[in-house]
Amino acid sequence: MLINKQLNQAHWITADDFARMVAITYKKPEAKNKIFFVIGSEEYLIKDLLEEYCKHLYPEIKKVSTFPIGIIKMIAILTGNKDKKMTLHYSVILKKSKR
Repeated sequence: MLINKQLNQAHWITADDFARMVAITYKKPEAKNKIFFVIGSEEYLIKDLLEEYCKHLYPEIKKVSTFPIGIIKMIAILTGNKDKKMTLHYSVILKKSKR
């Protein structure tokens, strides 16, 4: 389940690729005190990646659902779920900061 729709694709990378890049960089003295930007070669929505992940590891999950923040917030309030309320609070702050 995803909260809200992701409108923009991102250049995701795998943990293996990132670890390999870090290991190679640590071996190079000229990389010391440098800043590196790591960007995947292709753009994906997180929903597409999650669907692919489920297809391979959890084939019994047939669909990845996306719920609006408002519905999740209402469920959190009705059930008194403090963890969901706190998560939603931070997600709203992040959403506002991106504007």
